[in-house]
Amino acid sequence: MAKDFQDIQQLSSEENDHPFHQGPPPAQPLAQRLCSMVCFSLLALSFNILLLVVICVTGSQSAQLQAELRSLKEAFSNFSSSTLTEVQAISTHGGSVGDKITSLGAKLEKQQQDLKAGQRASGVCAHVRACVRVRCV
Repeated sequence: MAKDFQDIQQLSSEENDHPFHQGPPPAQPLAQRLCSMVCFSLLALSFNILLLVVICVTGSQSAQLQAELRSLKEAFSNFSSSTLTEVQAISTHGGSVGDKITSLGAKLEKQQQDLKAGQRASGVCAHVRACVRVRCV
């Protein structure tokens, strides 16, 4: 019996030597539990405030970008309409210039034909004068 009691004591001391304690953890004092809860609550509150600030900044930037997009859209609309007006004016003006060039080309051809005809007539006159001189002499 003494041997059994000794074995039980030895087993009991071996169980106490293990660093891991089986069973419920030791109870923490109330002050420590409250402090950890307050710290956790403050951490959660600060995270929520940070998230709110990020949302506000993002919303503000979105509104600014929408305003800039509207102004760019209006500027592009004005630019495209003014460019269209200028292109139409140039094409109208270019059409009249083309007509003038065609007209001047036709006049130039007529004058060249008249010049050639005058040169022929001058050549004929010179020939007639030469013939008249030969017969008169």
